[in-house]
Amino acid sequence: MLTDPTTVPFPLPLVLIISVVFIVFLIAAVILAIEAHKKKIVSGEEGIIGKEGVVMRVIDKQLFVRVEGELWEATSTSPLKPGTPIRVTGIHGLILKIKGIE
Repeated sequence: MLTDPTTVPFPLPLVLIISVVFIVFLIAAVILAIEAHKKKIVSGEEGIIGKEGVVMRVIDKQLFVRVEGELWEATSTSPLKPGTPIRVTGIHGLILKIKGIE
């Protein structure tokens, strides 16, 4: 016979070491995935609402604001002037809804 069914092709200590390493890796991956899931969203619509910025330009009724280092088009229910600090209250497409901060 080419193989003897009474012998193991790999030594038992080697199989145990590889199994333990794999289990530790799997547990670490699950823990990291759970931690990443618990973190607050920092991008997209949920990440920008509540951020503060400043009005950069006002052209007719169009507002341009800087939030997190980026220039956005915005709308506001109250008139705002350049230099006014603002807070993002919502977003519709790529246009921010903002209000002035007193």
